[in-house]
Amino acid sequence: MADYDLRPVDASDQGLVPVVQLLAGVFPDAKHFTADVLRWQYKLNPIGEAMGFNAWHGEELAGHYVTIPMQATVNGKLEKGLLSLNTATSPAHQGKGLFTKLANATYAHAADAGYGFVAGVANANSTPGFLRKLGFELVSPLHAMIGAGALPRRDPQVVPAFAPSWDIASTTWRLQHPRILIPPTRKKAAR
Repeated sequence: MADYDLRPVDASDQGLVPVVQLLAGVFPDAKHFTADVLRWQYKLNPIGEAMGFNAWHGEELAGHYVTIPMQATVNGKLEKGLLSLNTATSPAHQGKGLFTKLANATYAHAADAGYGFVAGVANANSTPGFLRKLGFELVSPLHAMIGAGALPRRDPQVVPAFAPSWDIASTTWRLQHPRILIPPTRKKAAR
């Protein structure tokens, strides 16, 4: 690992430039990795700024791993934790353990900063790495649903082991995502 310098993520506009380039290079079909989206994710979250590490090979960004702060009720207690978010390793540097090293550096730093948990929603390719290499526990597959009408009420006596908590500030922030902002409608001119 002597060839790599692990440094905390720089979420400044200048610091995000190589991250956008790495993410675009590793995931060319993913159009959401823009400077505006990363700035929104990494800097504008009302719960706090992103926490993560980059692996540099000289002047080249070889790997990136970041988490963003979130709040959740864990076993009946509101806690501040992190959501595992973006990870990428340049193809020329894959297979060298960078993902694990970056994640472990992030988790050690997060524990020192007082974060109580890290949650992740990994895709099928990433799930084995989170389970085997990072010690995550699989809670359940993510069930995405679309519907209309009233949501079923939860039994107030049942306390979920883990439930994200959204206050007004974090909900407002979530709705301000740069890729989903809906432009205001224009009134039609009277004829």
